[in-house]
Amino acid sequence: MTLVDPRIDPEPVTYYDKEDDFATILIFSGEVEVEQISKDLSLFARPRTEMGLTYVGCYLRGVREFCKKHGMPCHGEVSITDIMNKVAEKDPAPRTVAAIRDVVLPLFRDFPISKTVVLP
Repeated sequence: MTLVDPRIDPEPVTYYDKEDDFATILIFSGEVEVEQISKDLSLFARPRTEMGLTYVGCYLRGVREFCKKHGMPCHGEVSITDIMNKVAEKDPAPRTVAAIRDVVLPLFRDFPISKTVVLP
């Protein structure tokens, strides 16, 4: 699967799709592998190299619905890190918590990615 053409958008990106209610966080443009973590959370990784798998982003389905269900703001500018922390709290499966703690939140710490999304 190829995400984001580097000639068009070479920068790290946080994107919310209001039509399908999902958020994408991506620090790498090009070919990626998708690793399904839960029914709503997937991680993106660069294809395997001699250094192993390098995670470069994630996809979260049902963002606005999740916010509404859990009493979070569901209109305007919303913190994607707050959403991810709430996902880890509400879906305490070790695999989900580890993906958010060890992959998703460090992307926001280590790369110049917007930490908010704007929900309609």
